[in-house]
Amino acid sequence: MHDIVDDPILVAATRVADERLASVDLYPHFCDDTLCHAIVSGIITHKDTNHMTGTFSETLAPYIYDAIATLTPA
Repeated sequence: MHDIVDDPILVAATRVADERLASVDLYPHFCDDTLCHAIVSGIITHKDTNHMTGTFSETLAPYIYDAIATLTPA
């Protein structure tokens, strides 16, 4: 049985995605060098260990918009 990291299909798909997709790093908006904060500007950031709250997500919209604007032609 293959380890998922060594799966040739996954490796190829990841390579194609890296070449064709852009990502937005939002961690600096709620994490620093030592931890990810549970509250930023009075807003709870996470509802569990893997999901941001809707309210906090809304505060990140301008950063996502700016990232998309830099990637798309005017």
